[in-house]
Amino acid sequence: MSKFLLALLLLPAAAAELTFQEFKLRFGKNYASIAEDAQRLDVFLMNLEELKETKAGLTKEQASVFGVTKFFDETKEEFKRSHLNYHPVAPARDVPVRNQTARSTKSAVNWMAAGATTAVKNQAYCGSCWAFSAVEQIESAWKLAGNPLTEFSTEQVVACDSVDAGCNGGDSPSAYDYVIEAGGLATEAAYPYSDGDGTTSKCAASFDVVGAGVKSYEYVATPCNSFRCTDTDEAMLQSSLDEAPASICVNAEKWNAYTGGVMDSSTCGKNGFYALDHCVQLVGYDSTAATPYWIVRNSWDTNWGSDCGNGGGGCIYLTMGENTCGVAVEAMTVGF
Repeated sequence: MSKFLLALLLLPAAAAELTFQEFKLRFGKNYASIAEDAQRLDVFLMNLEELKETKAGLTKEQASVFGVTKFFDETKEEFKRSHLNYHPVAPARDVPVRNQTARSTKSAVNWMAAGATTAVKNQAYCGSCWAFSAVEQIESAWKLAGNPLTEFSTEQVVACDSVDAGCNGGDSPSAYDYVIEAGGLATEAAYPYSDGDGTTSKCAASFDVVGAGVKSYEYVATPCNSFRCTDTDEAMLQSSLDEAPASICVNAEKWNAYTGGVMDSSTCGKNGFYALDHCVQLVGYDSTAATPYWIVRNSWDTNWGSDCGNGGGGCIYLTMGENTCGVAVEAMTVGF
């Protein structure tokens, strides 16, 4: 190893937010060869430099949400391919919009803390966020419809939905269409997730559908199909969230460096329909915080992001009132 690389590895935390050795220890990183280790070091240092440049142009409060995460050994292209991959089936669909005229009188809601969601999941190195978002919303709606909270099979949707593209991306409405056609879902225990390496499995020859017989789906806030979505009705979304969580799709390009706190619209980037690249679940909000924020549950495991309100990580907080990251562009739920 060169003296230059050795010096970089031994940089104190004050000089580099996290050394490569500390990074590997914290996130359990192990590489197959010395050559791969050196390659990932290069990527890590590149991401560190970009993080430094990003923070330099922000206020102290804005910069505080960014830091070193488990994704810092991935290039931007690798991160997008393995952890994003939202692909809308079409920019406009004949899907009803809920007639939500009442406005929220609540100050805060957290469906994870209330026990209406399953635990934070991990899509791993597969662009299956669209399926996780849809299945998570089905699980919550199933529970709120009076059924036992059940972890349903995301693998079934990833592998068997022939309209979407498995680990290569998809969209929530087409996932819901599949579940309607299939008559429901198997449980996660019976048909477990197996695509974390990025390879989409073949649909199982047989499996037992035990519940989640979705009959319909709808928008819970007026959707936007434009390049810029600056006039979305977040008050409508807040009122809808008082009744249940929502599956949403967002622009998550900057989330690879999110470590906690409230991200605002200027640091997240574009919020239009064509900027969306990731699907997640909107599980709550706090409108009384110093900076009111949405609580968004991700599918990148609990060793990323902020506390979800149930004692575990895996969430991100987004500023309310700014359509931050496109939070209100494609918000949906299902009916049974």
